[in-house]
This record gives sequence, structure tokens and C-alpha cells, in this order.
Amino acid sequence: MRAARAQSGGVGVGADPRVLELRSADDWAVALANAARSAGASDLGDALRRASRALFHRKPGRHRRDDTASLAEMKNLVETGAARSVEHAGQLVAASIAEKQSDVAATKRLARKYREKFGTK
Repeated sequence: MRAARAQSGGVGVGADPRVLELRSADDWAVALANAARSAGASDLGDALRRASRALFHRKPGRHRRDDTASLAEMKNLVETGAARSVEHAGQLVAASIAEKQSDVAATKRLARKYREKFGTK
């Protein structure tokens, strides 16, 4: 496999554009979007440009956040007594994370996830 990649140049600078190593759905999506973007700019028009945008831009809807580190910090604050309640711990942690979300919304989300994970009231 490495010999074939070295021979073809792989997928990178100086690679033969006809030889692609597409291993996952993401690789296929990127290759299709790149082809659509280049073809859409030249002759195929709006349909391929729309397909390219759909693959490269964020998907609509609510995006899940990984709050495991924040929940561990909240648990530490509650157990050590540095926070008076789960909501107070959520406020402290929400103020320290940088997101495009208000502190109130982050506090509610973290408190809800803390209760779901650790089963406290």
C-alpha cells in the first residue's frame, strides 16, 4: 500500500488527481465537494455549487457539545463545597468556558447534564 501511495504521490501536493485513496465517507464527501467546487466554477453551474456548499458548511440544527470536562469540574466543585449547589457550580463553570452561548443557557444545560449523569436533585 505504501509503495502504491509513494508511486502515485498519495492525496496531497503533486498527487496524481486520478488516483485517490478514499477510505471513509468523509474522504468521499471532501473529494466530491472539491470536484463539484472546481466544476461548478467552470461549467456545471449552480447545482454543483450548492452540493459543494452543503458538504462544506455546518449542518443545520442543534449541535451537541462535549461537556465531560465541565461536568467533572462541576462535580469537583460540588464535592469540595466550593459551590453551594449544582446550579452554582454550573454558573462558575459556564463563566469560565468561551462559547457563543449565554451564561444562563450554559448553566441550565450543564445543570441538566450533571443531574442526568450523577443522579442528584
